[in-house]
Amino acid sequence: MASRITLRTVVRSQTLWTRPVSTSGVRAADKDDKSMYDKVKDKAGEVLENVGQAFTDSGKVGKQFTEHGKVGGKADKAGGPLDRDGEVGHQFTTDGAVGGRVEKAAEKTREAGKEAQKEANKP
Repeated sequence: MASRITLRTVVRSQTLWTRPVSTSGVRAADKDDKSMYDKVKDKAGEVLENVGQAFTDSGKVGKQFTEHGKVGGKADKAGGPLDRDGEVGHQFTTDGAVGGRVEKAAEKTREAGKEAQKEANKP
């Protein structure tokens, strides 16, 4: 019989809170098993790391805003203030106000994910 547990995860200011909603069929963990908390924290850390990576300028989401991506490429072709060197376009580069904040937030998210994984895998 497989164990089932439903979890509700809430992320508040880079602190992960997970609480069981339903524990029907949950077995007691062996001493050698990782605790359920550590397993969830490890997986959540992996997810946070992947999300952070997606928003960097080389990630799935972030690269769409570079001059080679769908959004950034169209703005670059339109030229004028939307060009990557223009008044508006420059703000969306990694050196600009918007792009720089996204890069920093993505890096913090990746680091939080790595920390969660490290903490969950402590001996």
